[in-house]
Amino acid sequence: MRHITVQIIAFLFFTMAPATPAAAQTNPTAATCGLPAGGIIVASVTYTLDEDCTQSEGLLLGSSTSADDITVTINGGGNTINSADGTSVFQVSANVIFNLNNVTIVGGGRSGGAAIEVNNLRNSASFSNITLRDPVNSAIQFNHELAPAITHSLSSVLIEGGNGNYFHADHGIPLGLHAIGPVSLNINGIGLRGMFGGNAAIGANETYIVGAMRSLGTITFSGCFTVDGVFPRVHYGNIVDNSEGPCTGRIGNGGSSAMQYPQAPDSGCDMPLAGFIYGTYTFNLTRDCALTGSLIIPNESNVVINGNRHTIDASGITGTALIVSGQISLNNVIVSGAVGFPFRTHLNSVMTFKNTIFRDNTQPLIFQDSIVSFEKVLMENHQQSNSNSVSGVWLIGSAQLIIRDSVIRNNTGGFAVIYTGASYQYGPDAVVRLEGCITLEGNTPTDFSDTSMFVTDNRTGACPPGMEILVVAPPSVNLPSPGNNPHNPHNPPPGVCDGKPSAVPVGAIACIFRENGRLTVYRIDERSRGHFVLGVTQPQVDANGIGMVGAAADGFAAVYKLADGNVMVSVGPNGQGESLHITLDRSVNGRVLGMRTSYGAAPAAAGVKRPSALQGCMVRTKYMLNFRDGPAGDRITNFQDYHGMRHDWLPPFVTLTALERIAGWFKVDYHGTQGWINEEFVEKKGNCG
Repeated sequence: MRHITVQIIAFLFFTMAPATPAAAQTNPTAATCGLPAGGIIVASVTYTLDEDCTQSEGLLLGSSTSADDITVTINGGGNTINSADGTSVFQVSANVIFNLNNVTIVGGGRSGGAAIEVNNLRNSASFSNITLRDPVNSAIQFNHELAPAITHSLSSVLIEGGNGNYFHADHGIPLGLHAIGPVSLNINGIGLRGMFGGNAAIGANETYIVGAMRSLGTITFSGCFTVDGVFPRVHYGNIVDNSEGPCTGRIGNGGSSAMQYPQAPDSGCDMPLAGFIYGTYTFNLTRDCALTGSLIIPNESNVVINGNRHTIDASGITGTALIVSGQISLNNVIVSGAVGFPFRTHLNSVMTFKNTIFRDNTQPLIFQDSIVSFEKVLMENHQQSNSNSVSGVWLIGSAQLIIRDSVIRNNTGGFAVIYTGASYQYGPDAVVRLEGCITLEGNTPTDFSDTSMFVTDNRTGACPPGMEILVVAPPSVNLPSPGNNPHNPHNPPPGVCDGKPSAVPVGAIACIFRENGRLTVYRIDERSRGHFVLGVTQPQVDANGIGMVGAAADGFAAVYKLADGNVMVSVGPNGQGESLHITLDRSVNGRVLGMRTSYGAAPAAAGVKRPSALQGCMVRTKYMLNFRDGPAGDRITNFQDYHGMRHDWLPPFVTLTALERIAGWFKVDYHGTQGWINEEFVEKKGNCG
């Protein structure tokens, strides 16, 4: 594999080096603002600021070796402390009882440290009415390797701005508050604003400390909690959220709590053209769209863009077109003209590109620690001018890319079209899986930089010449709802279910109707006619245990009751081998919570009504896998392993005991957390049914 250093990934990695204080002085350097500009504080003292300050060196408070505790209190008086050189403003040592209030801290935290570093305190520290602005790495780092655990308190805190470094989902430097080891934080009222970078705004209990694992603490939120323009995610770790909603009025050191990064507005082409997208949204394009800025999808969001053969034009912006740490599906659309990266992902984001064309872009798609699927994707005419880059796709860390039935042609420049590089010690290397027909032609200087990245290469040959990538949606037909004839569910509507208030369309292959506590599933044929295949009632769901409630005779449709009480309706597969799964909020009449896609077996085998118990069956994961609360259900996140580390995905190459099996799925136990995994991605051993 080629080892290179390139400018385009410089923002993703950094060398973790401890912040080093400036030349220490026995007596602090005097300053006119009421606070020393540098040196070491060795005795109890209270400072009251009478004007803004600039810290030319940073202050070291106390000693890590002294047995005598001192108290250092800084009353800011509403003033600001600026970091002149970007290093830590305060480094607080073990013997200090630290109090900081009514102040704004600007900058600080260069060289992998934080603006305020709180190291192994024996006593609790308190922070009240403080604003932390534009930290370089972290605003406050609480580093605690000692026992017993310590709890610190923060009240009315505003953290805004900053330029953090992301290099891994689980082991990084959060941009705001970084808690290491058995240290807990009680936070009463906090606003997080315009924070872009790091692996979270708040890292609750990063567990990696000088090559060893340590026990964890807890971060508890109470009072108000405002999140405003935060990427890639708000927090991770042991979180207890007792907050009461967004803040109002003033917060921190007199800052406004007004939202500055609201939801990106919709536009004339039926999708936002720039800004943040919060929550779960499906955008159906009715015309071509020209982006006016980056579209940002944080970790807490799930976005589907159905292009209907239209184009997302990124030629008018210089930055990245879509910046993603959540989930996104891009269907039947063209992405072209990007001067920056067409896509850039962080964290374990899940991305699906289906019937999609990437054309005439000048930078690669960057996928870091993400799971990405290409299904009928055309990538052509990318032109890379940087010889140390690639033209098509750059995989970083533990990213996984599945390419199925796709064409990659006439891409030029760089040293390859697709490259895996910059692996990371805490996760597996990036991998590529090739399935179905794959066409590689006219790419210079080469297609793949390193074929050892192929976990599986199941190519069936080149795709047919002229294979259509984009699809034409079948015509819609307005039809009566089956609710108009509830006593005869086998008299199906003659076509699809568009526009009917009791109907839930499931792709172009099925329609769900709900009325009077009964859910019925109709299959849609190639002539847009509906055929009844399955019906269940709410009493049947209530009486059922976790698992399958009912299934169609041919396995095309199934209804499940999930572990969280939600109801899932699964149909498929369609002509592309996809099965679709609709999750309903706790009843057959519940609101639709989302739709997911899977590949492989049909939703149910004929005649199977519930999972079968297993004995003596072991399964070994072949890849990093989704861990779900039911067959094809919602992902389980934030579960822990035997080290106490928290995960959002099952790791590769672990052997688990299979408890139950249903067509296409195994139920397993992972260190006390039970969930379901797809049998397509495991190796079976023993009596697995």
